Parts: sequence; C-alpha cells; structure tokens
Amino acid sequence: MTMSLNDYQRLLRGKRCVICNRILPQKIEFYDHEYGWTVEGFSVKQWLYITCPCGYQNALWKLGVPRESNPPQAVNRLEAFSSVTKIFPTTPEAAANPDPIRLEKNFKPSPI
Repeated sequence: MTMSLNDYQRLLRGKRCVICNRILPQKIEFYDHEYGWTVEGFSVKQWLYITCPCGYQNALWKLGVPRESNPPQAVNRLEAFSSVTKIFPTTPEAAANPDPIRLEKNFKPSPI
C-alpha cells in the first residue's frame, strides 16, 4: 500500500532532530529523487525530510522510516575507488605498468 504524506507525518510524531534533539515540526518537505519514498499522488519517488528549527534537514531514513530499497552506495564507492586507483596508481608496480585504456597517452608516472 502506498503511503500519503499524512501517513508519513503520523509516523514522525514526537521524533527528535538527530543534531540538536528538539522535537521536530510536523511539516514534511520533499523533492523528486530516484532513491526516495513512494508517495501517494506523486508519479516519481520523493526524498522526504523535515527541517528542524536548528536548520538541519532530517531525512526520514535517519528518523527510522525505511525506503523500499536502498541506493547501492557500497558498490558505487568500490567502483569509484577502483577507477581512481587505475588512473592514479598507488604503488610503484602499478605506476610501472599503466593501463593504456585508462591513462592519458602522455602520462608519465612520477618517481616515488
């Protein structure tokens, strides 16, 4: 069952800011986001959050409201690290054998 903004608000009654511990207002803010929540009345997923009087934007997942699926952060970080270490070798052995597909034609590894 798809929840409405009012349903989400009911889940958040009495929740406190993760930064200053104040009780949060009941106004949920939102914008289109592929890893957000499915909300009744919206054609795309919405990123849901509550702005505390201290200014911090508390995403609903930080307040204990799970999403249907989580973004693949761990995979993306690993892929990003692998790409960076190919472009910028981190060992002398890697620098001695640059990957010609990933590196500029005139790349010359600096001595370590």
